[in-house]
Amino acid sequence: MKKILLIAAVTIASVSAHASKARLSALQDAKHIEDIQEVFQSEPDQALRYEAATVEFGGGTGAPEAEGGFIRKMGDSAWSMYLGRSSTTYSGAAALAAEEFGGSDTETTALNDAFAQDNTLQLTYASKMGEISWGAGLFYVSNDFKNGQSFGTVGGATTDFDADKKQDIMGLLIGANNGTWDVQLRQGLTGKTELNDVANLTNGTSLANGQDIELNSTNSTKLSGGYKMDTMYFHGAYEMSAGELKVNSAKNKDLDVSEITVGVINTHKKDGVDFFYGATVIMNTTKEDVGDTKDESTLVPLIVGVESEVNTWLTLRGSITQNLGLLSTSKPDGGSAASTADNTTTRLGAGFKWGKADVDAVIGTGSTGTFGLDDDGNNFANMSVTYTF
Repeated sequence: MKKILLIAAVTIASVSAHASKARLSALQDAKHIEDIQEVFQSEPDQALRYEAATVEFGGGTGAPEAEGGFIRKMGDSAWSMYLGRSSTTYSGAAALAAEEFGGSDTETTALNDAFAQDNTLQLTYASKMGEISWGAGLFYVSNDFKNGQSFGTVGGATTDFDADKKQDIMGLLIGANNGTWDVQLRQGLTGKTELNDVANLTNGTSLANGQDIELNSTNSTKLSGGYKMDTMYFHGAYEMSAGELKVNSAKNKDLDVSEITVGVINTHKKDGVDFFYGATVIMNTTKEDVGDTKDESTLVPLIVGVESEVNTWLTLRGSITQNLGLLSTSKPDGGSAASTADNTTTRLGAGFKWGKADVDAVIGTGSTGTFGLDDDGNNFANMSVTYTF
């Protein structure tokens, strides 16, 4: 039920009270699951109960990401260090900038890679005050890559788009819970990505060789919380990401993304089986000052899932989600609002426990029709390993 600010590691197996990224992926981010992998929404109470180290397999950019960290206790307090997980609020403005500024699909993909956060660090401290667990943390990124970093091929070019990259991002994370309610705030303090002396671009309408591109985060905020009542968990969030895009120091456009989420999920636990179902309303608005476009969408995703202890060392889990078409709407205005098209997705996962070591994996998805350890069916990208001291 509880979700608060980052603390870095978890125990994964058998219908546990904790959630790895791989477990959450298999259950499609069901909101009632206590998750200390969510960098801005894990909970201080988790860190006060145990010590652990975790590794999440993935790539340097995109999803899933390679990340990991540890928790150490100090009496009635705890601290953690976590590496590799990106700020989702800054990512919102970056993704919109890549989509709106890129003149083609390949440009958008390359710019997403270029704006991605590299070598992230988060430090968190947690403690307790009476019945309330609280935590505070600092998210930090600082890079200065010279000699032309490569960000993928653009258009019909035979050479990758590259640029010198400088990045400074910082955010504050705070949260609290008492076992019945939880509240979290993540607030961006600074956020800038500079791509200098870009080269090997083929679309002259939006990008040209030798340009300097700069993305500044002008607002990065998310406030969220939840309340547990018997078997029901009610949750809500408001998130805003805004950015200013510059080319050669001149403003190119302002970008703004806001999202309101409210939902409820009901759980039934008996004899090692957790069956749950719920619905969420997601209202998204995207604005761009150039052309004064405004895209709006309202999505109502439904979720059904189950997680069951097969024996002491194996847990199986599965889930299905899709939008409720009757209530989902999309109103694009020159851009690309969230799609209300068919999006039924199924996933299957497993958790294995050996002593104090736990392994979670997504072993099948229905989004691409493949069956394997990830959507490609050929590697371990959706896998987590955790050791509890």
